[in-house]
Amino acid sequence: MASFEVHGNIEGIHYLEKSVIVVISEPKNGYKKSDGTIVEPRILTWKCVFNNNSKGVITKFFNRGSYVVVKGDIVPYAMDKGEVVDGYSVLGQSINYGALPRNLRTETRAIKDSQTHSQGMPDVRTYRQPDFDFGESN
Repeated sequence: MASFEVHGNIEGIHYLEKSVIVVISEPKNGYKKSDGTIVEPRILTWKCVFNNNSKGVITKFFNRGSYVVVKGDIVPYAMDKGEVVDGYSVLGQSINYGALPRNLRTETRAIKDSQTHSQGMPDVRTYRQPDFDFGESN
């Protein structure tokens, strides 16, 4: 079986008798080909099948709109009412919350701004004073 990994938002969760289907949408950016043709951005939709043991975890921790990372296997056939048909099946092994994609320009600007401000001078004299003053003991 081939490995599979998708990063996207949960569009829906369907609970069946023996499995859980998690529908995930994954955005793909558009681009311009070398011949000048423009490929529009699109959204890919994946239906990931998890076994019934995952039902409790998915119910408790995940809901519609969550940004997740799903890892699993993909097989080159699909099942329809017990019959093998053309298509593919995504068999989910793990589902985790994903880190949201970052904007590199914003982060670079924030790092540069934080470096321009001085950190100040450490106050060594007050640092070396005792934390508690118990007074004079007799």
